Amino acid sequence: MDKQELKSITFKIEKYFQSETELIKVLKHCDQFFVTIDETQKKFRIRKDLSVSEIKNDILKILGCYGVLNPILSIAEAEEGNRRVRQYATLLNNHDASEGKFVDGKTEKLSLDYVSTYRKVRKIIKGYVEVAKTTLSVGQSILKSAIENRDVT
Repeated sequence: MDKQELKSITFKIEKYFQSETELIKVLKHCDQFFVTIDETQKKFRIRKDLSVSEIKNDILKILGCYGVLNPILSIAEAEEGNRRVRQYATLLNNHDASEGKFVDGKTEKLSLDYVSTYRKVRKIIKGYVEVAKTTLSVGQSILKSAIENRDVT
């Protein structure tokens, strides 16, 4: 995937984050990468007879997934944070002094509740980014061990 394709994907993903109803499209877009990460992670855990060639290929696949998902995670984090802050500011601005004292904790909770769907999407993506990083590390360890043991096939 070249830089132009990645920019195009990033632009499309940013549009999906503009509406809570469009958020499901983010996960649908990421699904192919989630599947690749799950399958590779499982393969590294179960199979002990992987060739160096297979390991290298799987590392490159995971690296590609990480390269796509990490910018999407950045968008998810930014969008969730921005929406939470905007909601907090809206609640603060709409607070009527006749309603009594402004309660920061309650407003913070309402702001967090407001972005719950965004937080869920962010956490799913973040989980896969973390698994991708761990799988890369495991794959590199397996590769190093295979090369040291002259298991080059």
